[in-house]
Amino acid sequence: MPFRSALAACFLSALWLSALTLVPGCSTVARLNDPIPVEARGYFDTLDRFTRSATLYHRLDTRVIVHATLVTPDLRQAYRDEFARIRHLEGDRLDQAWRPVEERLGQGIPVVIHLETPDPANAELEPDRSLWTLTLVSDSAGPVGPYAVTRVNDPGPEDHYFFPYTRNFGRMFLVRFPLHPGWEPPGKSTHDTESATDPDAPQDRTTPETGDHPADQPDEATVSSTPSPTPTPRPGVPPPPGLLDGREVTLRLSSVFGTIEFSWDIASSGT
Repeated sequence: MPFRSALAACFLSALWLSALTLVPGCSTVARLNDPIPVEARGYFDTLDRFTRSATLYHRLDTRVIVHATLVTPDLRQAYRDEFARIRHLEGDRLDQAWRPVEERLGQGIPVVIHLETPDPANAELEPDRSLWTLTLVSDSAGPVGPYAVTRVNDPGPEDHYFFPYTRNFGRMFLVRFPLHPGWEPPGKSTHDTESATDPDAPQDRTTPETGDHPADQPDEATVSSTPSPTPTPRPGVPPPPGLLDGREVTLRLSSVFGTIEFSWDIASSGT
């Protein structure tokens, strides 16, 4: 269902509600009625599979609209393939251009979250200022909290292309979760506050399909939270089950307004 029609359907359904209400699944990927080229359908179909949306109402007022994309290995691969297609890259040139994207997504389990709300206080996910508590759980492991949260202050043309709901007024976040309880990204301190991009490094921020360079570049800041200490591996002992080793993964966003849950069936996703 196109995003605008889905949003209208969500609003009409809210007219029947008199208390704080969650209306899930009223839209998936917000394509804003853009035509999807045949060559790009592989990526956008995969994006649809791993994107969930919901709206939280209080009476007739919209508290927040949330879009969340679970970046599974399947989606990473589809993302890379579409990135290569629109930039006409392959081989070493593709590897070099893709590396910053891979680094930006981060290790572990990334989730792209976009919050649309009339109150900016409801659109904060950084641990030190957020009204929300985020947890990821599956039928094989968890629950775990994020080890890092990055707010993308100015999503660029490629964010708008690969995650179309970021074109809407709101805030975009990259949230990274551990692979399993106790996991930490190798070589990273969990107490760092850092820029997600190196301002001194050359960056290719061309607009997909056109090759134009936007005047405004994304401004990102990462705040890391602390997962449980990483247990010392013992020879011959297999690692604990990961969150992507089961059949279903659930993201919970809890606040004083209520709880939003998104679930993904990953049994057939190749993860």
